Amino acid sequence: MDKRRFILARIGHILWLKSALFCLVAVAAAFFAHLAGPFVPASWVEIIAEDAIQDILSMLASSMLAVATFSLATMVAAIGSVTTNTSPRAAALLLEDRSAQSALSIFIGAFIFSIVGLIALSTDLYSAAGRFVLFVETLLVIGLVILRLLKWIDQLSQLGKVSVVIDRVEEATRQALQERLPHLGGTPATDEAPTGIRLMTPIVGYIRNIDAKQLHERAEALDYRVHLKAMPGDFVAPSDPLAVITDVDELSDEEAAALQDCFTIGDTRTFEQDPELGLVVLAEIASRALSPAVNDPGTTIDVIGTATRLLAHWQDSDEEGAGHVPFHRVHVPPLLPAKLFDDAFRPIARDGAALVEVGIALQKAFLHLATNADEAFRKEAREHSQAALSRAQRALLHEPDYLQLKRLADAMANLATHRSGLDSAQGRRASALRFK
Repeated sequence: MDKRRFILARIGHILWLKSALFCLVAVAAAFFAHLAGPFVPASWVEIIAEDAIQDILSMLASSMLAVATFSLATMVAAIGSVTTNTSPRAAALLLEDRSAQSALSIFIGAFIFSIVGLIALSTDLYSAAGRFVLFVETLLVIGLVILRLLKWIDQLSQLGKVSVVIDRVEEATRQALQERLPHLGGTPATDEAPTGIRLMTPIVGYIRNIDAKQLHERAEALDYRVHLKAMPGDFVAPSDPLAVITDVDELSDEEAAALQDCFTIGDTRTFEQDPELGLVVLAEIASRALSPAVNDPGTTIDVIGTATRLLAHWQDSDEEGAGHVPFHRVHVPPLLPAKLFDDAFRPIARDGAALVEVGIALQKAFLHLATNADEAFRKEAREHSQAALSRAQRALLHEPDYLQLKRLADAMANLATHRSGLDSAQGRRASALRFK
């Protein structure tokens, strides 16, 4: 996602902007009836009674105002419930939901259309043909409102549910993984520290978006390379470099400013290129569910399954896109399994150590993620399995519960050891073949 697309996506999430656009369309439709009147056949005009359109618009205006007010109040209540029961970061996804924004915008737009139409009728703006066009437009608006209202009623029944919030966080995280992998389209960074010109951040905040395409084009034009040192989700201050520029002796102030403009920095993190934020939010939902005030381990187990799906998807996507490097002049640090495992599972292992059902779900998740995985993935699964077992040993009061978890953790350790042995044997056979 380049910077232009990112900004357009953020603008599209603004609730009042979409409502304002629908209002403009409604006003234009009301005045279009006046302009289209002369093109209406005279035989059609007699179908509509003079007072019919005014009565319909009056009913539409009063009902749409009530529906819009009720819908907005329901959304505010749902956002408050999500903030209390899940995570404040998840509430942003509810505000940015396109279906909810469209419903509110249509209701407000229908109300504005009715008001403008009534005002125009009271000023005798419309001829008999114009009133016919306005009547047809009103029928279309009513049909649109009915279709959206039926869908909105079904959506209201789901609004604010914890399971729905988890699904939306999962989808946002999955899309963020697609944006990040593989390596933002750039070249994977190596462990060697590059030496060159440090590109510093102009402001303090969280990196929301990196336009790797623009970075590559500028590097291609002037024949240098960009080594990213900060990634989406990182907090940067004036002492932190955004990137290191190599293969160039000096960088003009204009070029440095252009490169800095490829980094979008804000006060808060966003989901678009930051899959770690999605995993953090899922862990927050799980921790809130384990609090004494909520006491809902089932939600935590649901979160564990969601995080497992996302990490499995991340590993598969990383392997599939490993050879696709459209922006080869931009060197990008990889997503580390250690960081993602910490974000997703460490808070759950800490807060759910005293619950055997949560421990079982964690151990099964680690076992699943270690199966058919690479060495880095198995290493993190093994370490987190042992860490979760150690926490449970201190928190569980019933010894059979701990022994059950230990059997699962031992199976996890045996699998990791067995897979490592197979990988080593395959490596030795491959070396022998190359030697021959």
